[in-house]
Amino acid sequence: MEDFTQGLRIEDHYYDNADMKRIFKVCDKTLSRWRHKDIVPFLKFGGKFFYPKTVIEALVKERMRYLKFRSWNWDGFKGDK
Repeated sequence: MEDFTQGLRIEDHYYDNADMKRIFKVCDKTLSRWRHKDIVPFLKFGGKFFYPKTVIEALVKERMRYLKFRSWNWDGFKGDK
């Protein structure tokens, strides 16, 4: 039987704490709070936390869209009033 796990690395599909701190510019305590409040999904292997890249990248995109929307110049907008 063929071993499908051969050649797979967890780093290819998951971020670790160091990656998350760098991406979001947060500390360990913030990541701990996010895990506790179920803000970010995670897995724990051997005492180390891992976060699925697909979900985290979607969160980053959503955050960027929100920031662009907030920074848009609403002063010149003429609504349907």
